[in-house]
Amino acid sequence: FRSVSPDFLCIGTSIPSNWEMEFAIAAKTKNIPVAVCADTWGGLQRLANLRPALAFVIDREEKDRIHAAGLAERCEVIGDIASTFSTGERLDVFGSRTSVLVVGDDPATASEIIELVSASVRLEASPDDFVIVPRLVHPKYASTHVESELAQIAEQALEGLRMERLQGISTDVLAARATYTVACFSTSLRVAIHHGRRGISASGNGCMQLLERETGSAEYPLVSYGVMPALSAPAPFTQLAWTDYESKAREWAAASRFAPEMAADTLLSLL
Repeated sequence: FRSVSPDFLCIGTSIPSNWEMEFAIAAKTKNIPVAVCADTWGGLQRLANLRPALAFVIDREEKDRIHAAGLAERCEVIGDIASTFSTGERLDVFGSRTSVLVVGDDPATASEIIELVSASVRLEASPDDFVIVPRLVHPKYASTHVESELAQIAEQALEGLRMERLQGISTDVLAARATYTVACFSTSLRVAIHHGRRGISASGNGCMQLLERETGSAEYPLVSYGVMPALSAPAPFTQLAWTDYESKAREWAAASRFAPEMAADTLLSLL
């Protein structure tokens, strides 16, 4: 940071350590403007009291919330354009099976989510038609004892069901292609919607406590918008009211494609 001596600092909100906040504090002491690129709702909650000069956010609703709370000096939506994401094709490994991507938002809630998925798939008329891809470990927990513990939890919860690890394929790529993505508030849910797939927000007690702690929201915004269902108890995924959700999902995806590459143009206009 000292060697570069930037005119503007742009940071995210998802790095597990505190180095983003440390950079921001250093910038503010030198009167260097700070921009924050928040790729999920409530991201600025993780940078408490920073109040950046500029916040890039995901949609108009988040912009309004940030203005009302005074969390940034200026706020810009960098996803308010028609979606140009291509529709993800099925991965060959899924074959004719219905695919379910399970994404853990935090180790404390991963078991809650995988057990919800396991019980729900077992309620389907033909559980053998499903393939489940567990991604319970956020990259910040990779290569630790947490990873092995969660892998064991997934093995036990999904015993008797078809499971695939699909190593070497990113979680977001899988979300763009799986039939269903299940998480509490992971960005993979947003990716699934942008690619015309179905998202389900796990809303058990642990998940809701985590959501409120991390984002300040009592409900995942895509659930509030009517884009996807929240599931707190097992239910067959195929029997959820998808006709009601999918029209609103298409509307939201067309208006709110989060595009961080657009941030550069806005930054340059401010320098």
